[in-house]
Amino acid sequence: MTRRGVAPQKMPGTDEATVKVKTRFALDGPLKNMTWILRCILIQERQQEVYMKRNANKYTFVTAAMLAAITLAMGFTPLGFIPLPFIKLTIIHIPVILGSILLGPQYGAVLGFLFGLTSLVNNTMTPAVTSFTFSPFIPLPGTAQGTPLALLICFVPRILVGIFPYYAFKGVDKLTKGRDKHVAAFAVGGVVGALTNTVFVMSLIWLFFSDAYAAAKGVAPEAVPGIILGIVSFNGVIEAVAAGILIPALGKALLRYTKVGTVKGGAAVQKV
Repeated sequence: MTRRGVAPQKMPGTDEATVKVKTRFALDGPLKNMTWILRCILIQERQQEVYMKRNANKYTFVTAAMLAAITLAMGFTPLGFIPLPFIKLTIIHIPVILGSILLGPQYGAVLGFLFGLTSLVNNTMTPAVTSFTFSPFIPLPGTAQGTPLALLICFVPRILVGIFPYYAFKGVDKLTKGRDKHVAAFAVGGVVGALTNTVFVMSLIWLFFSDAYAAAKGVAPEAVPGIILGIVSFNGVIEAVAAGILIPALGKALLRYTKVGTVKGGAAVQKV
């Protein structure tokens, strides 16, 4: 009951300011908890990112070192060749192509340089009839000295072997969207890498050493384009087919064996 003309009294703590304060304190606990949880999540994600980055760097270094060792071993031993009835099939470029696809063009270029270095050393230490095309220390036929142009043939095509497969893989994998588990992309990358080596080497030989190459082979200079075309269409195609088979098998094995999803730079690992 309230007396007429007398305003009703409010209960203590029911005024608007007090209600706002109580509401703020009531929500303050959950908000603090939520903020703490979010901070923990962010810290955990950051720690996980740092951990994955460290693992990625370790994987990149170990894989690059392994492929470099394989490249040198193949280059300085008969392991880099598969003897067939008519030719010796070159497979030294296989680790270079794998490095390009898995680790990126920077590492691939370094591996390609090592490939070229083995070629330079071999053609200098144990020269063959046409070693002047790969070593400036071997004199051209009929002369007493070599030429620095040999270094272009020795290194440029091999460095490109470590670059082109990366972009070939990325292009094909973008078209297939990885539906075939990167098999087509690996195969095309292998073919592109092998053809890069053969086509560029033989084209540069024809461009810079046509007459000297003809003299070394004992043929007329006019016959050199036909010889080069024959090497590209026979040796080059066989090596490209072999790379198209070996690269998918080896590449998928490396992807399955190692956790490479965090490696930055490689075309394949960005899709895994």
